[in-house]
Amino acid sequence: MNFKYAAFALATVFAFGCSGEDNPEDNPEDYPALGVSEACGGKCDDPNAVLNVSQTRLLASLDMVDFENFEGEEEMFGLVGEALDIEDEESPIEGDTLSLEIYATDGAADPDFKISGELVFDGERFVADLIDSSELIPWQLMRIDVVGTHQGRDILQGFEYAPGFDIGDEVVVEVETDDPFAPARDVTLPVIFIDPDVPAPSYEAARNITSGFGLGGTEFWQRWEGGHNPTFSYTAGTELGRKCMYASARRFEAIMTEAPESMVGLLENSNWSGRFFNWNDDYSHETSRQRPRGAALWAWRTGLIKWISQTGADGSCFLPTLEQVERAARSCQSRADSSDGEIEGCQAG
Repeated sequence: MNFKYAAFALATVFAFGCSGEDNPEDNPEDYPALGVSEACGGKCDDPNAVLNVSQTRLLASLDMVDFENFEGEEEMFGLVGEALDIEDEESPIEGDTLSLEIYATDGAADPDFKISGELVFDGERFVADLIDSSELIPWQLMRIDVVGTHQGRDILQGFEYAPGFDIGDEVVVEVETDDPFAPARDVTLPVIFIDPDVPAPSYEAARNITSGFGLGGTEFWQRWEGGHNPTFSYTAGTELGRKCMYASARRFEAIMTEAPESMVGLLENSNWSGRFFNWNDDYSHETSRQRPRGAALWAWRTGLIKWISQTGADGSCFLPTLEQVERAARSCQSRADSSDGEIEGCQAG
């Protein structure tokens, strides 16, 4: 029996716009003026909720297809996975192979027994050969975990299926780690949540980055009356602000350990020096009248790009993503090409 393929996508979508004064000190509340709208498919009760995913995702959906029945039981099925849109044409997923672990999660079947498989990208979708699930029967809830790597980043996703449903319901896979700042190293996540019980560590500068680039300083803009606007002292930051700034340096490391080619090109083809400055907008105080709206990159001067994170009162920490860094590079390169190498004012929010 063949089931018609149906796609179901679960994603967090951030739509950014950015404008602001060239000099934030003139009106610090105006920069960065970022708008953010958030959505998570049909999975969120709160349309303004932020999905907290702590691993890299590559699949938008994973569905069962091509069932074969034996003695009234559905024992064989294939899998088809749609890949998330990948804008960078220089990062093809052709030939990528992901491993599968398939098991029952309801206790009806042996919970320690797992079936293995593979998903291979065929140029259009990820596909798996027919999988024999007879050894899982009876099951009331099946789980498929997808594990692999793509462009040097770990992939870990989970999908659950109820009997009679061929469309997988994506679930968050809990990743155990002793590092509370590990999500900051996932360069695809625009926002992470830092455990409130984790103390703010001493600041550590970004290390092991591509030659020619650097992240200097610490700069807090505390967005409430009486807050520091700015302070360049890390110790003067709030507990939440310091944790987000520390995480922002870890994100810079993760992205710039092997700097994107677009950033390398900008360094080579503009008057920019490769210098960034670690800036954090802190909205964590109880009297703050605003909330974080998204990370940004902004060329304050041709010689210095501000690397801007934002802190929320709920422990949220908005960080620049790899995609955002690449957009900033394109924006700044366009400015340099039309301004004799000068990039002042270019940005990506």
